[in-house]
Amino acid sequence: MNNTAWQNARKKAGLGDLQVHDLRHTAGMRLRDAAVPESTIADILWHSRQSITLHYSVAQIVEPHAALEKIEDDTGRWNKSLAMLSVNKRGETGT
Repeated sequence: MNNTAWQNARKKAGLGDLQVHDLRHTAGMRLRDAAVPESTIADILWHSRQSITLHYSVAQIVEPHAALEKIEDDTGRWNKSLAMLSVNKRGETGT
């Protein structure tokens, strides 16, 4: 989609070196930010492979930051993995 019509329209609109794929990235990232399901994003962007959709809808810095913020505060909840519980139990019983 980098034909003469696109080049002329882009220049006329004053969009510099904007590429069609830049628009796809923007749409994918905005859809992800709006919590649109990945399968829907793939349909909108006409992707048949998940890896391509992931390429166009990468996480913005806000998303991983917000995820990490969720674990920042100690909620006081007791939470151990099953493996750790097993290790602790074996230590208590001496087995």
